[in-house]
Amino acid sequence: MKAHKVPATYYSSWKAENTNHSFYVFYKNKLNIKGKSKTYKAPKRLTQEHSYFIEEDFYYIKIWEMPGAFYKLRNEVNEFLSDCNYRIICKDFCDEDTNDLIEIEIDDYEKFMKYRDVMEQWEIYDQCNNSVCLEDFKNTLEIFIFDRVGTLIEEYFANNLEPKWNYVVREIDILGKGNELFRLRNKQDFLEFFVIQYLRLDNCMEEYIRPELTRIKNIVVSMGIDESSISQLEKTDGIFEEKTYFYGWLLDIAKGNVSFLQKNINMIDSNYILDLLCTDSDIGFLTSPMPCVVTK
Repeated sequence: MKAHKVPATYYSSWKAENTNHSFYVFYKNKLNIKGKSKTYKAPKRLTQEHSYFIEEDFYYIKIWEMPGAFYKLRNEVNEFLSDCNYRIICKDFCDEDTNDLIEIEIDDYEKFMKYRDVMEQWEIYDQCNNSVCLEDFKNTLEIFIFDRVGTLIEEYFANNLEPKWNYVVREIDILGKGNELFRLRNKQDFLEFFVIQYLRLDNCMEEYIRPELTRIKNIVVSMGIDESSISQLEKTDGIFEEKTYFYGWLLDIAKGNVSFLQKNINMIDSNYILDLLCTDSDIGFLTSPMPCVVTK
């Protein structure tokens, strides 16, 4: 995915009145021009280099930093355990009334999830019965997950979603000349692009996802579960981590399950009117971390 460099790129800015919604402007032909309202510390020097785009490492799901994503990866984990030719042993008590240990072979998703919080105790062997260190095993699994899932997300973004923006821009350029009102034929494509980008924003996760997770945690605590246990569950399972839910939605969409996406598209389409903001010709691009403003 292409991404801007910040903050030097967004050098000039203005705000919608009585809101925190800032728009940032970059003048490619006037590198040192200053905006009327700078809401951040100004960079010492702005160069042409800041007009470039960079590749963002967005597709790569760092699975060990986001363990909650495993809840969306049943098929992938089962496939890995079936194809990797590892033999994984975890010792467990056969019941609560005895100290006898039995060897559990981790060979499916259910056992993987049940015992993943004690992975340090796993005994892992390769095809030749050589011991495999845990870090090598985890790296192999992460690469496997990326090959199966990361490429799906990359395909959705790079080959499906991002090109739609260019189609919309070309249509706006043609239809918008001399017209105050016009109908976008590619409106659904634009809304799909908008919804996905909007869901990525940190403030969106904080505003919509975190309160729901907090509410669920409070319910669980009210049932008598100790808060320290919830914190440990959050740390090891990642089940209350906001980004887990965004990537879960994204993976569903990449796999063709678009019900959540379409629900958001329909909500925007039925409740909002889209306005175009026209800029001067010397503005290289205009962008915003929160581009939605209410107009009266």
